[in-house]
Amino acid sequence: MPPPLGLFEENIALEFEYYHYEIEAIDVSESCLYVGASDSWVLKYMNESTDTKLRFSSRQRIAVTLGMKKPIENLIVSSALERCLVLCDQTLLVLNSNTLQTVSSNQSRLKGVSLFCLNENPKSNDPFELEVCAVRKKKFSLYIFKNDQFNLKKELSPTNSIPTAVAMDGNFLCAGMTTHYAIYNTETGGSQVIFGKESGKENSIVKRVGNEEFLVMGPGRLGVFVQASGASERPPLPWQDDVLSTCYSHPFVLALTPKSVLVFSITDYQLKEKLPIFNGKGVGNFDGIILAFSKRAVLQLSSIPWDKQVKALIDNERFEEAIDFAKNSYHSKLSKEQFDSELRRILVEVAFKHFINSDFDRAKDLFIEGAADARDVISIFPNLDIAHKSSFSTEDLRSARRALGSCDFLSQALVFLKDYLLHLKQHCIDSGAKQSIDTALILVFVQLDDLTSLVKLLNNSKFVVDTSKCIPFLERKSKYVSGLLYWNAGYENEAFDIWMQNILDEYTDLLWPGFEFLVEKLSYINDMSVFWKNIGTFLKNMPETGLCILKSRCEISDLIEAPKLTLETAVDFLQQYPSLLLDFLEYVVFEKKSQTEKFHTQLGLLLADTLIKDENNGIVKEKFLNLLKNSKVIKHKVILGRIECATLNIEKAIIYSRLNDFEKSFKILVTQLSQHDLAISLCISTDDKKSRENALYELLRTYLYTQADNVITDLFDKHARNLLSQYGHEFDVFKVLEILPSNWTLKDVQNLCVSGARSALSDSKKRSVERMLLEYQILRINDDLAKLQSEQFNIDRLFCKVCKRQIFSSGFARFPNGTICHVSCMIRKNICPVTGEVFSFKS
Repeated sequence: MPPPLGLFEENIALEFEYYHYEIEAIDVSESCLYVGASDSWVLKYMNESTDTKLRFSSRQRIAVTLGMKKPIENLIVSSALERCLVLCDQTLLVLNSNTLQTVSSNQSRLKGVSLFCLNENPKSNDPFELEVCAVRKKKFSLYIFKNDQFNLKKELSPTNSIPTAVAMDGNFLCAGMTTHYAIYNTETGGSQVIFGKESGKENSIVKRVGNEEFLVMGPGRLGVFVQASGASERPPLPWQDDVLSTCYSHPFVLALTPKSVLVFSITDYQLKEKLPIFNGKGVGNFDGIILAFSKRAVLQLSSIPWDKQVKALIDNERFEEAIDFAKNSYHSKLSKEQFDSELRRILVEVAFKHFINSDFDRAKDLFIEGAADARDVISIFPNLDIAHKSSFSTEDLRSARRALGSCDFLSQALVFLKDYLLHLKQHCIDSGAKQSIDTALILVFVQLDDLTSLVKLLNNSKFVVDTSKCIPFLERKSKYVSGLLYWNAGYENEAFDIWMQNILDEYTDLLWPGFEFLVEKLSYINDMSVFWKNIGTFLKNMPETGLCILKSRCEISDLIEAPKLTLETAVDFLQQYPSLLLDFLEYVVFEKKSQTEKFHTQLGLLLADTLIKDENNGIVKEKFLNLLKNSKVIKHKVILGRIECATLNIEKAIIYSRLNDFEKSFKILVTQLSQHDLAISLCISTDDKKSRENALYELLRTYLYTQADNVITDLFDKHARNLLSQYGHEFDVFKVLEILPSNWTLKDVQNLCVSGARSALSDSKKRSVERMLLEYQILRINDDLAKLQSEQFNIDRLFCKVCKRQIFSSGFARFPNGTICHVSCMIRKNICPVTGEVFSFKS
């Protein structure tokens, strides 16, 4: 057990001058000491001291005798009533507290009283009445004392035992009996035995210590805390010696024994101090003033200032006791803010001691609980170079830095600092020192050589750092992490400078995640100036990667905050990179399905130029033909102008067909290239029916009237017959019959005529159905109109609900919901101008 510390200091408040009498009871009220002595003497002493130490002298006193020749058993003073309740010779008397004269009234005196107490937590809010519990004839008699009269309120009868001590709180009364302790409910009359005791062998101690809580002498000489419910929520106090009296002064319980006053703490329920006092008779807390008295003297027990007590505990390395004492001490002279500030200072001081003693976990918890300035903790480590005047003493800092000279201690201390700073960062506790915390955290990770964890942290948390202190250390370890710190701190340009230099210099960095990392960063970077500065480097040195970045930048979702790159901007930038421009335009047109004329035409020109240089490039030729055939926005005339002098006949033919110059198109395809299937596909690929008919008609004319030798003529004649056979339904029969050669028979045009007749019959039926549907619709409208015109309704007052004016003329509008208004006030015929309801004019 650690040696007890000085918690209280003694001061002799009164030396009793009556050698023939002894002090039996005391009370204090308004700096006056009231003494009840033997032989029924009552004395009042005035305080002569001007400081906190009381000093009572016989020069300023009042002394009276009650004439009963018996000792005063108890006295209690009420300053509000200016009355003193005195128990002597089983009589409860009332004295004037100013003059000590007996109040003469028939109802101000109770006889047959063996004990009495006041309710220290009365239910009444009247300050001029007292709730008194008096033990009379083995019963508990509850009185209301007011206007110098005792008025009986209620009586309780204990069973087969005599009360020897009593205390009261609210509706509950705790009593020590000859055989047991019990709790009584004065409102319901119920009772509950707490525990028994050996009759006649121990004193009865009952003391109120809090709201509905009492302290009693338990079995085995233990001080037991008892709730009004009968339960005990605190551990007992190990009194051990015979206790004569006790009192409570937070956070201490003082117990008087024949030779000393024992001081126990309710934080750990251990003995803290033992004050010698001989022939002690009682101890009490009188409105914050603790007095102990013997037969011949009254001692004041003044609590040593709590900060000195805490300092003594810390100096003796009783850290947890110091914290518990500081948290549980009552400081009437300090505001809550002042107390909280002082408590935080103590916690930080204890944390520092734990740090020096290598108890890093406890140090971290206390630094956090004490809301320590993170810069003070960081300043313990001189190599972190923080410009801050520490609140720790110079001697303490020297002690800590001497300990840091040990490699083992330093490594553990750095881990402590990392965990501590991470806690502050994760819980957004920066105490105005965010930059210092973040900077120190980076340097600690570097010194611990834990860059992998640092990378994860940089990717998940935002840092505000002094880069001039961090970057030089980081660059020696990893350029990748250095750039990542720049990026995290918002210096995107500096980050890319380091990363790009790392790539160009082929610097080996084990933490480098690869090109995909740079592609992602550059694809979603916010600073477009940094983007344009670095994308050129990629396009020159790593064209495919650079092109991938451009594509990613153009595909940014609207949910992402980074500015989106437009296709027009990307195409304009790639003008200086023709080969990449071709690939990008193919991506824009064929993958993104862009319908921008500029992109289609520019892609067509680039493909045309490539084919002019190498007409045997099959891949390019396929792309070019696909573009010419399927693009609806490309400027065919521009492309035709580019390939006019080249031998790209198929491409020219397709362009002519898209320009509706089918004569030139089929002349090339049919007569020069014999591309009959392509010619037909160009005809039927036309969206417009009229254009498709014209194209097929022109193809038929080409077959019929092209001048060639007999073999070619027969072949064309065959293709013409097949064309009419397959697509006869697309032709105008009369127009075709006009151009057919005279040697064709009816059998040759049978399919044409049949399909033409079917088409004409179908068109006729379709027009007939359309006409009948139109007639039916007209009939429905007329029917609806007739119903509306025949509808009747009554109007009481004809006024417009829009302009609120009366309608004088016969012309007005009425809507289906009953709204009536001027025709001029009507917005639309199917919208109510008042409610905005939209009506559908359908039956």
